[in-house]
Parts: sequence; structure tokens; C-alpha cells
Amino acid sequence: MDVRLRHAGREHAIRLVPEDGGFAATVDGEAHRIAWVVSGSRAAASAGTTVDEHALEIDGRVVRAVVARSRDRVLVALAGRVYAFETGEEARQAAAGAGSGTVAAPMPGKVLAVLVAPGERVAIGQPLIVLEAMKMESTLTADVAGSVRTVAAVAGATVAGGDVLVEITPDDSA
Repeated sequence: MDVRLRHAGREHAIRLVPEDGGFAATVDGEAHRIAWVVSGSRAAASAGTTVDEHALEIDGRVVRAVVARSRDRVLVALAGRVYAFETGEEARQAAAGAGSGTVAAPMPGKVLAVLVAPGERVAIGQPLIVLEAMKMESTLTADVAGSVRTVAAVAGATVAGGDVLVEITPDDSA
């Protein structure tokens, strides 16, 4: 199976080939061996987001991975780091340099800080929300430059995966 995912403005090519109860994985030309040790709980969140927990053996080392999937995003927490990958339409928009202006919770969590207010101007990459999920903090950033239209997030509140936290009206590029 061949997969293309986008992370931090770069597209990654991934090939998975079933092999001896696991997978031979090639990520951007680098070979890895992956085997499932055990799959744990699966949770369904709002907006069709699912969250799975796995123990994997990657190149001989057992690691815990939590994977949250929504329609256009895959969020992976692995070895203490969180990686956000874009798929589908969102990846095509990012490749074209266009963001949606909608910032949603990638997985269930608690809002630790709201860093913007309605009417405020933001730049691409500007921090908007600090979210705690799976005992890790993630800073959600603006994917477009523009004006903050709405802020639905409240510090201290819990949110479900897929909940819209901030909406930005993008600057006109015309």
C-alpha cells in the first residue's frame, strides 16, 4: 500500500508491504520494520474522528502510539512527540498554499490557553490555542493570515476531536 501524507509543508511517501506478521515500511526511501505488539482501546469522537492506541515494535524497539484520524488529518503521538499529517482535500489545499482558516481540535483534550481574540489579526503559523491531549501539550497555529472571526475555545474547557476552536477570515489574495 502506498500512502502520501503532508507534514510541516512537506509531502512524505510511505510504502507498507505485509511481511512476517508485520510490515516492511519505506518512509521517504528509508527502510523500517514495523510489527503490532498489541492494539488497545478505540474511541469515537465528534465529527467522525476516531482515536486508537497501539503498542508497536519499530526497528526492534517497542513504542506506544496514539493515532487520531479525521476526514483530512491524521494525528500521531509517538515517543513523546505529536505529528499532524494532512490527507485528502486538506493536503491538496496546503500544497496549493491555501488554508481553510478553520482550526479544530485534532483529538479530545483540554484547552490550556486561548492566545487570540475575535477581530485580532493573525499570521500563518501564529499560535492560537494550547491544547492538552494524551498528557502532552500541543499548540494549534493559524494556517492562513487574516482576521480572527470567532473563538469558540475557553481556557479550562474540554473539547472533542473535530470541535472547531477558532475561525479565521483569510486575507484576500486578489
